[in-house]
Amino acid sequence: SERQRRHVTDVLGAFSGSVRLSLSLAFAALSTSSAARSSEAVAAARVVSAGEVAYTSSAVLEYAAGRFVETLVLVPRIVRDWWTGCSREDQGAILAFVARRISPVLIGAAMDEVVASREVQEADALKVTVARSKGVVNARYEIDEMEVGLTLSLPEAYPLQPVVIEAAGAHKGIAKSQWRRWMLSLRAMLDTQLASLTQVVLHWKSSLARRFEGVDE
Repeated sequence: SERQRRHVTDVLGAFSGSVRLSLSLAFAALSTSSAARSSEAVAAARVVSAGEVAYTSSAVLEYAAGRFVETLVLVPRIVRDWWTGCSREDQGAILAFVARRISPVLIGAAMDEVVASREVQEADALKVTVARSKGVVNARYEIDEMEVGLTLSLPEAYPLQPVVIEAAGAHKGIAKSQWRRWMLSLRAMLDTQLASLTQVVLHWKSSLARRFEGVDE
């Protein structure tokens, strides 16, 4: 009903607002502390409850770092909205902080997850390579003597900056509109469904296989 839709909208708006406020407070704590310049600050970030925080600068920093990283991973779109609403000066500071202190760890973990995936390793006609230094995952799928490709590039400030998705290879027999739908689907998986890179690659491969098997999506 219309009343229920309004209620959901209000709840989501309140959630988004509270997340933005929390991000502002967390980043303020990080940016004003000299310890925030140390890699240990983010490396030590863990899931910490408010009840665990003692009133010391190191404990507050650890808590702030944990909240900031956790929120960035769980709701990246909201974090991006908050970031773009900051002043130009703050945007630059936040981008630099994420790129230096957070992204290298998250990008490395994402690459490791793809490499370790048995589903990817055992998938028929699918070849996946990882360029860790560049933060790039290349997938190639062969079907009906045709090879198509997908490239997922993690930017320097991932996940504050979104994954770049590119399709490559011959698209013979597949309408451009279908490719666009697939790319939008992959984008939605990454931005709103918390999908891993492995899940995105396997979904893409499954979509291709279903298409050539004549199964409508």
